[in-house]
Amino acid sequence: MDWDERGDAFVSACVIHHLFHMAPGGQYNRQGGIWANPYGYVGDLPSKGLPAIVDWRHYRAAHAGICIYQGDQWPAEWRGLVFLGNIHQSAINCDRLTPVGSTYRAEKESKLLGPSKGDWEVGAGNFLVCADHWFRPVSAQTGPDGAMWIADWSDKYPCYQNATADPDGVDRELG
Repeated sequence: MDWDERGDAFVSACVIHHLFHMAPGGQYNRQGGIWANPYGYVGDLPSKGLPAIVDWRHYRAAHAGICIYQGDQWPAEWRGLVFLGNIHQSAINCDRLTPVGSTYRAEKESKLLGPSKGDWEVGAGNFLVCADHWFRPVSAQTGPDGAMWIADWSDKYPCYQNATADPDGVDRELG
């Protein structure tokens, strides 16, 4: 979860649509399981919860961590962009928020990153794509120095299913 300069909260999600604008008291689409509040009203919402502010996905869509850049180490036009770790793509994805009424809409950032050049290239929606396929960005935050800090899980397998399918391939000492 992170906040923009107005104090609006946003959260990233893994596998389902990846970006939500959080409203006080809101209930949101869930990947699975029952609603946390059985008395919350979601009756006339089309998907049994407040919708994501995106209706598309980045490549492989396994997001972990969110950073709405608020630092001053980069040019001013980068402030307010949303950076998301994508552990399946070994990438940092980037979205641009646009206010729409009382909420937002997010689109793949292309104004500063340029047009899409493919899933494994920097371009629309892709701020950083790493050739090291052990790169698993699980958290990104604006640091006290104004730079973006990224925590890397560094693991051969992004999901337990992969490790279960190849138990001999798991490095028991390093990941």
